[in-house]
Amino acid sequence: MDAAAPETAEPQEKAEPKAEPRKRSWWRVKIPTAVVVTFVGIALTAWLLPAFTRQWDDRQKAQDLKASIASQLAAATSRALLQSKQAQRQAALLDAMHPPPSEVGESMGPLPADVEPLRRALARREARALAAEARLEDAWLFDSVKLEAKLRAYFSPDMVRRLHAYNLTMAVLFSLATHGAIPFDEKRTAAILGVTPSRLHRDARAIFDRSASAPTTALDPGLSIAEYGYVDLTNGVLETQNALVTSILNAHVNGYSTTTRDLINDLLPF
Repeated sequence: MDAAAPETAEPQEKAEPKAEPRKRSWWRVKIPTAVVVTFVGIALTAWLLPAFTRQWDDRQKAQDLKASIASQLAAATSRALLQSKQAQRQAALLDAMHPPPSEVGESMGPLPADVEPLRRALARREARALAAEARLEDAWLFDSVKLEAKLRAYFSPDMVRRLHAYNLTMAVLFSLATHGAIPFDEKRTAAILGVTPSRLHRDARAIFDRSASAPTTALDPGLSIAEYGYVDLTNGVLETQNALVTSILNAHVNGYSTTTRDLINDLLPF
């Protein structure tokens, strides 16, 4: 019989299993630089562009609003000055036609015993002055209320207080034009009108002095001394108006993004 089959050879060493390829994590995927730059640019544009665009538009709108209010103030002041100058001329004309009691006494000697007619004349003169002053104040009030509404809506309370001070300036000027008298002491009245006390004293005395012509240094030598004095006071009022206009143009407008702080708030609203 055949010999027993040889024992089987030792089993070959088992081959090591092949290592499976590792899965690449998504965060290790290399993103092209161009894509990164594009996404960063889009993010920055979406974040920065609206804030800078609003700042640009708001600055233009705020400047237009300031210019509109300044123009409205200048127009109201011009109308008031022209109307008050007309009232001053009319008062001077009526006084020339019907001299007040003080001038009658100076020109015609001692006052008669019966002063009732003079009292009635003085009362009529005062009534005319009060009526003229009321018309001027009503016209100014119409413009002032509209100005105050805009200042309250868009500016700080300080601007409203400045307008109220300017309202007092116009009221004092109206009183001076119609009554020919200083309503307060000279120092306070001069400060309100924006002139020096000596300038106020000179111009106030000139307003109802119709006996002389204006100085030769006046722009219009044909003016009466009264008109010259009043024009000089109105120049002081215009200087006060210019100061108010400058304050409005330099003020911050509420609700508009116009400053660096506003820009930061737009970028970081939290």
